Amino acid sequence: MVWFNSIVQGVGSAVNWAMSNAGNIAGLLTSVTKVSTLYIPKDAAEEAEMPETSKDYFKIFKRAEAVLQEQAEKKVKAKEVEYGWDDPREPFSTRKGNLSGIWIRPTVFTNTSEEVPEMYRDLVKLFAELSIPTIMKRNDKDDDVAELVSQAIFPTYPKPPSQISSFDAYNNDHLSTYGIGLRNDDKSCQVFVGHSYYALPMGRSGTDNTWHCAVHVKMKSTTHSEEQYAKDMEEFRFMEIIEPSAVDVWLVTFQISWKAIKVARGGYKFLKEVLHEKSKTGYKVKHNFLDGQLQTVKIKAPAQKSPSETLFYLQEAVAQAVEKLNKNSPQMDFEVAAASTQYQTPYVVLMDSTLLTADNAVGDGMVVVSH
Repeated sequence: MVWFNSIVQGVGSAVNWAMSNAGNIAGLLTSVTKVSTLYIPKDAAEEAEMPETSKDYFKIFKRAEAVLQEQAEKKVKAKEVEYGWDDPREPFSTRKGNLSGIWIRPTVFTNTSEEVPEMYRDLVKLFAELSIPTIMKRNDKDDDVAELVSQAIFPTYPKPPSQISSFDAYNNDHLSTYGIGLRNDDKSCQVFVGHSYYALPMGRSGTDNTWHCAVHVKMKSTTHSEEQYAKDMEEFRFMEIIEPSAVDVWLVTFQISWKAIKVARGGYKFLKEVLHEKSKTGYKVKHNFLDGQLQTVKIKAPAQKSPSETLFYLQEAVAQAVEKLNKNSPQMDFEVAAASTQYQTPYVVLMDSTLLTADNAVGDGMVVVSH
């Protein structure tokens, strides 16, 4: 199961979050009610009463989410018709997935964005969970799928329905619904994404921007294309068995949060080189996995080297890898790359550390230290 950073998933969680954080509950409920009654008979919609209990809140959020999901799916179907692509050659399979809830820190995404929104990162996680390629060869170049999708489906800030007198589901300024279709050069993979959302008026000071949303994803891909993608991802997977040691050692786990997919892949390769060059210092990488933008590294370190010292060792290695990445970037020179948010040194977090005592197999005679 994937944990998302910028979206509160599930109707129950969404209701709890919205009601707990809203300073304008009346406006919030009015907005949700308007969306929830979009496709019921007009008379019934006009007679719909404001919800009064937590059970009522749950019902209208659930109905509103169903409306959003239906709109997102319709947009994907419309994009399929618009592009008119033939199905990939046989044998091929179709894969679908959904993501719905509340974007708590939504940001519009453009090709000039310096910062990478959390929403982009959650799309990467969704694609990874569905085994949808995050890099696609188009026009003889590698495109970041989540970046192109983000530009297409997060383009505007809508007004809350409570502030719109004649709310129209077919007006993108009211109920925003956007989509995109992508196909690779050899036509073996097609990805369609639809996103429907509206603004929730939270009544908070400062930036009051929250969206209730639904995302629908559909992929058509040949068996060969899926197998090739799985094979390509093996380049970013390394694991070595941790054998019993004659002396005490630390096993320290870290997570590295890269800014974007292409940066993560390049950073992974250069970090692998740097860590190999530094391996004579007594540190040994036992696990190195890249999942989307999140890289997990496990390092075996001498007992006399504290976990904090190992953290510094890895931070230093990551900084060197980023410098190599900047200097070798095919898209920009070093000065421009160094100024780009995507190419700045990523966060390195120490997740946990385990002291493996001498002559004990992993799992026996060990001390786990939480961080």
